[in-house]
Amino acid sequence: MDLYEIEGKKLLHEFGIPADEGFLYTSKDDERIQFPCVLKAQVLSGKRGKAGGVKVVHDVDELEKAAETISGLVIGGKKVQAIMVSPFMDIAKEHYLGITLDALNRKRVLLYSSYGGMDIEQLAEEDASKLVRMDVTEGLEPEELMKLVIGGGASENAAAQIVDIASKLYRLFIDCDATTAEINPLVESSDGKLTAADSKVVIDSSALYRQKDMTIIPRPALSELEQMAEEQKIGYVEIDETGNVGLVVIGAGLGMATLDTAIFYGLKPYDFTDLGSKLSEHCFRIGVRLVMQNPGIKAILFNGFGGMFSTKEMAQWILASMDELGGKKIPVVVKLRGYAPEEGWSLLEEAGIPLIKNGTTDDAVKLLKQKLEEAI
Repeated sequence: MDLYEIEGKKLLHEFGIPADEGFLYTSKDDERIQFPCVLKAQVLSGKRGKAGGVKVVHDVDELEKAAETISGLVIGGKKVQAIMVSPFMDIAKEHYLGITLDALNRKRVLLYSSYGGMDIEQLAEEDASKLVRMDVTEGLEPEELMKLVIGGGASENAAAQIVDIASKLYRLFIDCDATTAEINPLVESSDGKLTAADSKVVIDSSALYRQKDMTIIPRPALSELEQMAEEQKIGYVEIDETGNVGLVVIGAGLGMATLDTAIFYGLKPYDFTDLGSKLSEHCFRIGVRLVMQNPGIKAILFNGFGGMFSTKEMAQWILASMDELGGKKIPVVVKLRGYAPEEGWSLLEEAGIPLIKNGTTDDAVKLLKQKLEEAI
C-alpha cells in the first residue's frame, strides 16, 4: 500500500526523523496557515511539481487560486485526493535518502545522493556515480555509511545527521514492513540542519494485517473496471505508473517470472495482471482494458499456460480482446500453451501476432523488446 506524503511524514515523526510540520488544507481561514507556505497535491503519483501540483503562495488570494487549481488536477492518471499545507523552507542544499528492496538480488539496499530533489531513477541512468549504494540486508553499519556519505559529497556535519536519520529510517523500514521508504528531498538549511521535505513510503500489502491503520486520507473507491476485475478474480497490480509495457498473464507464479524477466531485460512494466483460472473472453477483455488505462502503454505481452483450456479457445479470446486497444497500433506478443496448441497457434499466426510456441518466457520478453524497439 502506497502512503500519501502526509501519511509518510507522520511515520517519519513517529520514528524520530525531522520532517516539516504539514497539515491538510480545509479552508483559507485555517489559523495554522502562515505565509509564505507551500501547497502540495496529495496524490499517489510522482512528478507532482512538473504537473503543477506544488505551489508556493504568499497571500490569501494566491492560496485560494492555487488550492482550486491543484484540487482539480489529474497527475499520472490519478486525481488529487487532498492538499497538504507545508511551511516554506530555507533550502541551502538538497539530499536524497532511501531504502528499498532489490528484488532481483534479494537484498535491502540503502541509497544516498547529494543531488536530492531529482528523479532518482533518472539520476541513476544519467550518472550512477552520483548515487551511493549500501547493502543493508543484514543491518546498517553507521561507520561504513558515514564514509560513503562523505564520499558522496556530504559535509561531515550533514553526514552525521544523515547517518542518524538513515538508522531511524531503517528501523521504520523493518518495523512497518515497508518495501520502499525514501526522503526526497532531505533539505539542508543554511544553518546546517536537515529536514525531510517529502516522503515516499510503500508498505507490503500482505503485511497490513499486522500493522496499525496508517491512513489519514481515505482511499478512493474502486473504479467500475477494477470492480469488474475483482468480481472475475483477476489479480491486478500497478507496478510503475510510468511503465510502458503491459503484462497479461495466466498464473501468479508465471506472472512473477514474467515481471522479473521484463525488468532484467530493461523493460518498464506498467502492471501485473493475472487473469486467474476462470478464463473467458470477458476475462481477457477486462485484462486488456486494465492495461490500456495507461495512455503510455507501448506494447503488451500475453504469457499463459491454460491447463485444461484449449489453446484455440484462448487464442480466440486474445484476438477478441484486441478490440480493447481502441485502434491503437502497438506491438503485441503472445506466448501461449494449453490443450491442443496447434489450432490456437495457427489462429494467432494468421492474425499476424508475433508468437512464441515452445520457447521460454525469456524468449517472449526478448521478442517483445525487439518489437518495441522496432516500433519506436
